Amino acid sequence: MQLRVKGVNKWFAVKGERVQVLRDVDLEVRQGEFLSLVGPSGCGKSTLLNMLAGLDQPDEGVLELEGQPLRAAGDGKVMVFQEAALFPWLTVQQNVEFGLQMASVPAAQRSERALEHLRLVHLSRYASAYPHELSGGMKQRVAIARALVMEPHLLLMDEPFGALDEQTRSVLQDELQRIWLQTRKTVVFVTHSLAEAVLLSDRVALFSARPGRILKVFEVEASHPRSDGDPNLLLLRNEIKSLLSDEVTALQQKEMDSDWTAEKGDLPTDMHRYLGSNI
Repeated sequence: MQLRVKGVNKWFAVKGERVQVLRDVDLEVRQGEFLSLVGPSGCGKSTLLNMLAGLDQPDEGVLELEGQPLRAAGDGKVMVFQEAALFPWLTVQQNVEFGLQMASVPAAQRSERALEHLRLVHLSRYASAYPHELSGGMKQRVAIARALVMEPHLLLMDEPFGALDEQTRSVLQDELQRIWLQTRKTVVFVTHSLAEAVLLSDRVALFSARPGRILKVFEVEASHPRSDGDPNLLLLRNEIKSLLSDEVTALQQKEMDSDWTAEKGDLPTDMHRYLGSNI
């Protein structure tokens, strides 16, 4: 599976003005790779992920899967969001089976596949539990199992660990590395954390401030499984942070321009927050 983003531009209406969110984005996602999208808040990385999921469309440019236009639905795409969004009235196993049920998979096969994927995320003992009985990290593992049980070609993840405490997040990062090594799914992962991106990814695509464009795509050459204390990963994080710092300097200069307003789409405050707390 080869996914290509070509010349994508996107605008939104904000307070009566047309604001460009993405500008001339070109990106290729390789089969079986783990690719992270990072950048300051409002740079359009989640917007691009929504386009890959078929939930939104570009105003200009094309998205292609194996040389064909990406369809709004189907094409073996599944998305995992920041919130697990489990059905509270269904058990863990029933939540994992839900997509299969909608696809008219026979009950016996649904059960077998659901239990197989609950074992993959180490939650088979909780198959009969309800979401309110689970921790936040466990709920996210159920959401990952629910996505993987559909056997997607492309797994899209929008800050899936962003709402978790640091210890739980670290555990799930290790779990995701293990699952990805076992399944070799193609993953596109949005995160605000540079540390998380370099820990998990084969490549990291760095976006500029709004309108988002790709400043650089970094190769992460460390082998899996990885440790957050790997000095090579720290060097790469510092390289990415340095490029972001250059972007901040440019935005500071832009702020001094009397014609600049925040409503025109640049977000230097968010960029400072990003650099200060997400390295």
